Amino acid sequence: AAFAVVVGHVFPLFFGFRGGKGVATCFGALVALLPLAACSAAAIFATTVVATRYVSLGSILSAAALPLLAVLFARLGWAHDLQPGALALTCACSGLVIVRHAGNLKRLFAGNERRLGAGRG
Repeated sequence: AAFAVVVGHVFPLFFGFRGGKGVATCFGALVALLPLAACSAAAIFATTVVATRYVSLGSILSAAALPLLAVLFARLGWAHDLQPGALALTCACSGLVIVRHAGNLKRLFAGNERRLGAGRG
């Protein structure tokens, strides 16, 4: 159900399957299932945005870190046992978020991604 929510946000039927990138929806879906990992990923997002002013980079790094954080916290015993379904969901949501940021990745590598607070132009 959580993955369906994220997919529905990214590819909404009523908007011609053109939607957002799924970052906030992914966070909202996973914060209930893996709160420590999701909140740690949010901290990575915030730290990255503050340090670089690239929202897209924060989104990509936090999405990439989320499955790793989930496994780490489960191994350390800081979270409930990580069920295979929850790990699969985390990987699928993170992968979708990263794929949706392909254009941002190209702009980041080319050096022309807009920074937070920068005007258009």
